[in-house]
Amino acid sequence: MVKYITIFVCLAVFAVSLSAQTDNAIFSQTYVFENMRGMLSAEILADDFVPEFSGDVNYVVLWMVHTQGPPANIFLSITKDNGDNNPNTATPVTSGLSPATHVDTGTECLGNPVYQTTCTLPSAASVSAGETYWLEAKMPSFNSFWCAQQPLVFGSTMWVYHMDQFVTTMFLYQQEFDSFFELHDLLALEGNSWGAIKASF
Repeated sequence: MVKYITIFVCLAVFAVSLSAQTDNAIFSQTYVFENMRGMLSAEILADDFVPEFSGDVNYVVLWMVHTQGPPANIFLSITKDNGDNNPNTATPVTSGLSPATHVDTGTECLGNPVYQTTCTLPSAASVSAGETYWLEAKMPSFNSFWCAQQPLVFGSTMWVYHMDQFVTTMFLYQQEFDSFFELHDLLALEGNSWGAIKASF
């Protein structure tokens, strides 16, 4: 398998910034356009989270750039940290190819639209409040990127799968990055498209 690591620094293009609903989020690190500093692509990317409450994660929301068009599926994994804050030693909880739907947020990075990408996990991930877990996203192609923010808003920096193991973005890029994502038990993201919402202003 060809391994690749790409990071682009995003010179923000001003636009209206709207966030997803977070009222039923098991964990929320939602998209804030003004905090975006880049977009990362690699074989697999990982970020840590601690659930707000115990429950089953059924839906994962990522904020991404897909330069060749949004993919139909994204391979996602949720693993449980074993206490060393390291995704290399985490225990698998669930993983699989997750059907994805995409909504254009109306914002851009390097001329590419930023999508709110909602994925349905093939099987629910049972998580416990207060415990540390990892969300791992396998990029569907070299043309898909997970949007990154600075400064860190929770936990540790993102990790990148490199040379058959996870390493931190600090190790690879000498910078710490955090991601944008939400985890939901129920899907509370229905309603108008971003375009329709913007048009209402």
